[in-house]
Amino acid sequence: MKLTHVTPDNKNFEYTENFWTGRKELTIDGNPAEKRNKKEFVINSEIYTAKGNFLFGAKLVSGEKEIILCKNTWWQWILIILPFAYLAIGLFGGAIGGGLSALAAMIAATLNAVIIRSEMNIVFKIMLGLVITAALFVAWVMVYMQIVGALFGVMFF
Repeated sequence: MKLTHVTPDNKNFEYTENFWTGRKELTIDGNPAEKRNKKEFVINSEIYTAKGNFLFGAKLVSGEKEIILCKNTWWQWILIILPFAYLAIGLFGGAIGGGLSALAAMIAATLNAVIIRSEMNIVFKIMLGLVITAALFVAWVMVYMQIVGALFGVMFF
């Protein structure tokens, strides 16, 4: 996921975080920063510390300077947290239902966060987030019903 921010003094910050590997990269005005450790970068003897992530909000801190790369608004928080309502239902399904609902919730929350950070129209972002949340809910319930049906010899469909 790539996050960009231009400061008032026209410094262009580009922060990239790989979802699968966790690898982070920072470029400032097109110049790559040297990675000091997992969350710290150095460029021109200035140290930048990455805090947060693209899901919950990210910022860079350098001394007393704070550069906010992304911050969620109220409707974005709702779209990210809404899929975790699956857990309330999934826990009634025991270990299988809880596990499947947790997996579906994480996938839906991540997809919603990626959509939120995209350049689409706000109405399309909200509608697509709700469709993804509903589709993954239906998907995990159907998979759960098939697994339980196979284990106990019950056909649901």
